[in-house]
Amino acid sequence: MVAATLVTTLWQVVGRAMPFQPPSFLLVNAGGLDDDPLDKLASVHTGPGPITSGNSDEHILRNRSVMAQQINDRNKTQRDNPAALEFYVRKCQPIFLEARTQAFGHGRAGHYAERMDDQLGLVTDRNDDIILRLDRPADHERFRSDVHDNPERLRWPTGYNDAMMQVSKRAYVAGSLGPAQWDETLVTDIVSKGMPLLFLPHTAQQPLNIIGKNDLDIISWTLASGDMAAATAFAPDLPASPCFTSCEARLRSRLRHFPAAYEFFILRTIREFGVVCASLAAYAGQCGATKANERDSLYWDTHIMCVRAVTLGVESLAYHGHGFDAGCPRGEAVKVLSYIREKGDVSRRDLQRKFEFFTAEVRDEVLERLAAEGLLELNGRQVAAVPLVGFIGSLPSRAGLTEPSLLCPALLEKWGAGAGTETRRTG
Repeated sequence: MVAATLVTTLWQVVGRAMPFQPPSFLLVNAGGLDDDPLDKLASVHTGPGPITSGNSDEHILRNRSVMAQQINDRNKTQRDNPAALEFYVRKCQPIFLEARTQAFGHGRAGHYAERMDDQLGLVTDRNDDIILRLDRPADHERFRSDVHDNPERLRWPTGYNDAMMQVSKRAYVAGSLGPAQWDETLVTDIVSKGMPLLFLPHTAQQPLNIIGKNDLDIISWTLASGDMAAATAFAPDLPASPCFTSCEARLRSRLRHFPAAYEFFILRTIREFGVVCASLAAYAGQCGATKANERDSLYWDTHIMCVRAVTLGVESLAYHGHGFDAGCPRGEAVKVLSYIREKGDVSRRDLQRKFEFFTAEVRDEVLERLAAEGLLELNGRQVAAVPLVGFIGSLPSRAGLTEPSLLCPALLEKWGAGAGTETRRTG
């Protein structure tokens, strides 16, 4: 999950220079920490620059008004005196850009609730794309509202570019959800509408210990400055390797129960990750001392870890009844799960009294299937809900999802054997 978080964040930072549009992602923080350590990793690697302007509300409002006035004047000039439009834009563009910085800040990321502006549309940087961070309650509230009521704001956002023209833009969401925020309503809204968003669940219970943090900072900051040249590529098929094959097989067995749009998004994204990981490995190892086998190993390891993370994310959606046949309609299974989770422990007889559609045979069949998904524990006549942390923690050990063999650890051991512990640690 750490590798997938970092790679997806850097993909978002590079933005339009990558041949494929970056996905959004939501971490599911089941480990119990108030501050999600993986979300902190994502936040600090969105590049330099403040995420917001830091100015007073009055100052921000004044500069938003300046932007709106410049846009109105531009549109009026285009309508009444088209010959003067180029002169107007050249004269007033610096005023518009300075007002945008004063109102919204600068850099590759911004707060969701601020950058999704009701009057100005999606406010971005010069590349017309932006990472929308979910860092505050207002961001989460606005995001949930848009997903439920106005998904087009995320799917096809528009806003004003540097020339004060309304254009199509791109928005990449990034944030973390606690157990209460990761509810069935939000998950079902996202998957049913085929929104290009990955779920990355984890049970981290301590801060990350990242070796070479300064190097990662340099990589992310230079990428944010537009240092990577734009490239075109076709998404290849997955490598012919058992670890990739088992993940894809697991995904396909799950995704056939999902809407076609979300299934297509996931299967496309795990292939696009290959090009992205190869590009990032080449970029990080572009100095002459980096050998081809080291870049290839880094590409291979990051790709399989990202594919496995995506697979675990899709597996986790079973918690809300997605991705399997429960023996009854998904909506009914969700009601059963919600009731058991609320009670903690119930009898089979209580369930049959609560849910009129249950016959004894249907009840037992549904409970067996939910238990097979790791959602329930069956103890004779009693039924208990598996806590979220236990459910998420059990996913990596399932058949077809066990941890793959990686190539980079062998290189680290080789370097360490020849140069001592300190070289291995810094390497």
